[in-house]
Amino acid sequence: MQAFNYVAPKKVEEVMTLLANGNGDARILCGGTDLLVQLREGRRTAGLVIDIKHIPELTQIKFDHQTGLRIGAAASCH
Repeated sequence: MQAFNYVAPKKVEEVMTLLANGNGDARILCGGTDLLVQLREGRRTAGLVIDIKHIPELTQIKFDHQTGLRIGAAASCH
């Protein structure tokens, strides 16, 4: 597997900045199974891996009668 930098931001804004500055070489890690396998097998490259599992609003599942159901991008199926 190639070497890459890893970061675990705490806010969505940080993720957006990292992606914008990543020159197309930043990848999102959310669970990791697919991305890590692809990196290991050389099917994908990454200079930066951004772990979004530590951002509260991305891991939540919420229902509100006014706004409906919201499922965060890193919400677990469990």
